[in-house]
Amino acid sequence: MLKSVLEEMEAFEQKNGETNAPNTLSELRSFYGNKSGRSGGLEEPLAPLALAKELISAFGAVNFSTSLLALRKKMAVDLRSARATDTGPRLWLSLSDAASFNVLQSCFAIAGDLRRNLSERAGITPGGNQVETALVLLALPGSSEQAERLASKLIIQRQMRPLQRIQMFVLIRHAVESMSTMMWDPRLLQQRQSLLTDLRTATFALSDKLVRSAPKEKELEQQLRDERDRKRKRNRNGEEEEEGEEDEK
Repeated sequence: MLKSVLEEMEAFEQKNGETNAPNTLSELRSFYGNKSGRSGGLEEPLAPLALAKELISAFGAVNFSTSLLALRKKMAVDLRSARATDTGPRLWLSLSDAASFNVLQSCFAIAGDLRRNLSERAGITPGGNQVETALVLLALPGSSEQAERLASKLIIQRQMRPLQRIQMFVLIRHAVESMSTMMWDPRLLQQRQSLLTDLRTATFALSDKLVRSAPKEKELEQQLRDERDRKRKRNRNGEEEEEGEEDEK
């Protein structure tokens, strides 16, 4: 349905000019916006996560970025019109819509950076695609995700060296930190802090374990060297005994 609405928007603009676009945008918003809080005919602002899901459903992950840019253009027209004709609720709604687009685009970019860093810097294979990673990030506000569970949604690689796991948690934490705090309801900011704390705790725990295991690795390395030296000594002694027997003969 979203795809057909966009096509109608395009045809509507070509026929009547861009100044009429806000009417169609209002219809589009009512389709995928938050309807739960509607009252007295007032429209609710767009919800970034709901918008992302509708774009994926209508256009697929491959065309997600293109469809997002197209909708951004429509909203820009709506915002220009609202600023020129209204300073009340309609302008506020348009500004809220623009903020939602900014959040969605920002998370999409952060998702791309996270996937690239995981692959190039840590040698870890991320799961899904950039759009799916963005959806995971968009769903964080209001959720009670913790480090391990969040990592399982972002990573498909299960066998990792300790250092890779440390890098994984560090990179995920950086991604969450780069997300705007405005995405979280002020009453739920503690959930964001709890997730960041859990990611730091996981990093420190793995780092401590790695440091404590280092002496054991050194001891093992020394044991292997000692065993190698003993074998060499036995081989030399064996060769000397054989030479002695030949001399006696």
